[in-house]
Amino acid sequence: MNRNILIIVVLLLFNFGYGQNNWTGAASTDWEDNSNWSSGHTPLATESVIISNVPNQPVISVAGAVCSQIVMSNSTPGSTVSLTVTGAGIFTVGAITMDDTGNDSVICSLKIGTGTVNVSGSVFMNGSANRNNISFTGAGTLNIGFSIYGGALSAGTGLVNYNSTTQQQNIASFTYYNLTISGSTSKLVNTAGVIVNGVFSMEGTATVSAAPTYGSAAALEYYTTTPRTAGPEWVTPFTATRGVIISNTGAITTDSNKAMSDNVPLTINNGATLLTGTDIGTGFNYNLYFRGDFINNGILISYGDVFIEGTASIQSIGGFTIEGGAGVHMRKTIGTATLKNNIAAGFLRINGIGGTLNLGTGLTHTFTETLGWIRTNGTLDGGSSLLKIGGDISGSGGSFIAGTGTVEFNGVNQNLGTGAITYNNLTFSGSGVKTISPGTVTVNGTLSIEGDSIMSISTAPIYGATATLQYNSAVAHTVGAE
Repeated sequence: MNRNILIIVVLLLFNFGYGQNNWTGAASTDWEDNSNWSSGHTPLATESVIISNVPNQPVISVAGAVCSQIVMSNSTPGSTVSLTVTGAGIFTVGAITMDDTGNDSVICSLKIGTGTVNVSGSVFMNGSANRNNISFTGAGTLNIGFSIYGGALSAGTGLVNYNSTTQQQNIASFTYYNLTISGSTSKLVNTAGVIVNGVFSMEGTATVSAAPTYGSAAALEYYTTTPRTAGPEWVTPFTATRGVIISNTGAITTDSNKAMSDNVPLTINNGATLLTGTDIGTGFNYNLYFRGDFINNGILISYGDVFIEGTASIQSIGGFTIEGGAGVHMRKTIGTATLKNNIAAGFLRINGIGGTLNLGTGLTHTFTETLGWIRTNGTLDGGSSLLKIGGDISGSGGSFIAGTGTVEFNGVNQNLGTGAITYNNLTFSGSGVKTISPGTVTVNGTLSIEGDSIMSISTAPIYGATATLQYNSAVAHTVGAE
């Protein structure tokens, strides 16, 4: 059904399907004042309303205002016919229609301050952008059950929410501040025409056909209580500076590799979960690329590799878990990324010329796969954390700053590589032989011998002047090369 047919249907219903109660504005601008209405009472949910050019234009500032539909009609040059919803005002209506006034100085306008307008159907602005408009003057909300046609939208700091649960919706081509997609149906988005400068929020189980155009300071937020898979709305790389936000209790699963641009954050709020893929071995396991902060107050489980990279001078990286043997790659070319919570993964690869990964303060990071710790380029700073390696060290590039932390080799038959490393505290646990190339391992703090009864080391390390050798095992242990 095209727009003209819809308008005809609206007008026929207006004339024949409902009672009519016209705004007179005889006493004031107060919608709730019975003296302002042709029927002597405020409109009922079954009544239609016409607002025309009278001295006082209606203002809704309290909850409970209703009618079946509104027509705004204006024929007076230099004037504006308007409905204003502000303060605590809540207005519920089936449809809003604005006449084409035929003159750019004759205006019809829906004005929303801090109130809420609930439209179960559509807003029909039959005039041009100069003649018909929706204008947000505050952080109000417009809920739309179908669509908005014609006219103009002045976004202010307002929110438009397309919330149908029964029919596909067309997202009108406007520049929005906050735009919410909710309900349970698909929403058609014209990427070139739909621009979001605030927050684009995906709620309920609604989906979109395409991503909007994100303003430079926009954000994408998932806010749902049910699990969902990300769609075209999560563009990659994501460049808008407020980044991607995962909120509420519904787990979000990525649909592809996802990259954040330099200085653009990924945020997981309390109670929220992000999964990169579906499960181990399914073929749908995706990587994450952090080039800004990763703020994690919820859960991140990755089934692909996580890359810490980019040119941000300072990055904060929250904790996460990587399943299936995938690993963490530090590829920064400048600056320092500091871990803010524990990480569990398959392996750790340091390969960023000019970049540093700092293991943070008092944390425990566990890498379980045989790949262990791969040293190619860049700096690993131990901070004051515990680094647990289940595999070998390979490569000898880059540097290691011991800090006040501890490195523990807790696997079976591990090789500590051929590159020289100075440790603060070094722990050997697990089992088998820990192979040390002569002259490559220096301990300035405590060397702790733990593990089972057959654990041994091939060669003694170099002990610093204040170093300590400690045996800390619950089973009998034979003194060896240490």
